[in-house]
Amino acid sequence: MRTIIKKIKEKVVSLKKEGFFFIIIGNTLTKMLAFISSIVIVRLVSKNDYACLSYADNIYLYISLISGLGMFSAVLKYCVSEDKKKNKAYFVFALKYGTFFQIFLCVILFFCTYIIKLPFSGAAYIIRILSLFPILNYIFMVVQSYLRARFNNKLFAMSGIIQAVSVLVFSVGLVYIMGMNGIIVARYIALAISMIICVKFIKKDFDGIETARLNKIEIKGFLALSISMLLATLFSTVIPVNENFIVNNVIQSSNISANYKVANLIPSQLIFVTNSIMIFFFPIIAKIKHLKDVWKLSRKIGVCTFILIGILCIIGMIFTPFIVKTVYGDSYSDAIWLSNAFWWVYFFNAGFRVVPMTILPAIGFGTFNAIVSVITCLVHFSIDYISISTFGLSGAIYTTGIVYFLSGFVYWIYLYKKCKDR
Repeated sequence: MRTIIKKIKEKVVSLKKEGFFFIIIGNTLTKMLAFISSIVIVRLVSKNDYACLSYADNIYLYISLISGLGMFSAVLKYCVSEDKKKNKAYFVFALKYGTFFQIFLCVILFFCTYIIKLPFSGAAYIIRILSLFPILNYIFMVVQSYLRARFNNKLFAMSGIIQAVSVLVFSVGLVYIMGMNGIIVARYIALAISMIICVKFIKKDFDGIETARLNKIEIKGFLALSISMLLATLFSTVIPVNENFIVNNVIQSSNISANYKVANLIPSQLIFVTNSIMIFFFPIIAKIKHLKDVWKLSRKIGVCTFILIGILCIIGMIFTPFIVKTVYGDSYSDAIWLSNAFWWVYFFNAGFRVVPMTILPAIGFGTFNAIVSVITCLVHFSIDYISISTFGLSGAIYTTGIVYFLSGFVYWIYLYKKCKDR
């Protein structure tokens, strides 16, 4: 028993030195601050202004899903080597061409606001003044990916926290002076502050280093991973969006739709925990040369994540009745059973599926990842439509849970086969 406790302590100390807890704590604080900011903004602006801002943010969400064709993600895989010239070459490539792609999208959207009539008066103006933000934010994402690739987890976490704090503070201060414009300005200021802090490290790391020239094969490999990771993320993100769409349009009940949204809200956050863990381990796995060692580490991560998410699910189910009744009121009491069911649905996603799905691109199997994600999304949409039409919300629970489990099983089997005897 003492030996086990000693090993656990040694592992905790090791994780602490490597910055694991910076990632977990940093991501948690960033998430909480973003949530607080959203509440504060609602109270500071009029309903019309908030509707316009929400509409603009929703439009830009589509651009964020295809940010730079996913090149910022590929930086995590290609910038972990000790060859600083190559690291700089991949970093510059992602920065240059990914930014061009963002500019292209934002310019199109900018001019569309003059051609297409939007449902909210004032939304076009907000979209225009926000048009630079996706471009600058992509640059920040590339920088943050490089920090993770170089294992500077402390600075990565701090930059996210500083951005979230700055948005909150400057939004509160500037909204009284500039109204809705103050919130937009606050976002730009917060992003600028965070970027300045990170860029100092980048400049120091690349100081005196020449940029290597990438050949066609290297560029092709980089872009292939970028697009495959983009597709995997895109189609995984679309699954709950599709389900929400089906519930709203097939059942067509405001009461059921409201219950569905409330029931989903907290359980769906489980993915945040797993993502935080994988943010830390992705560059570590990408750096491992032998796939046998990848499997050993993957198995440990998978078991620990499975247990952790399982514990969080049980805790969530215990507190769900209290949270729903306290936050949303007694009128949402009939959403409690649905929320408890969704804890287990998202357990299969966060506790079982996400780990191998994240590891595969790190070891060069992003194409398989993308193909399975696309197939999973299409199969889910088809079956979900039929099951919701037949069984109502119960159909959504069973379908999504089974799809998450089966796709996760496929990812684990493929990862095992690729790592075995290599």
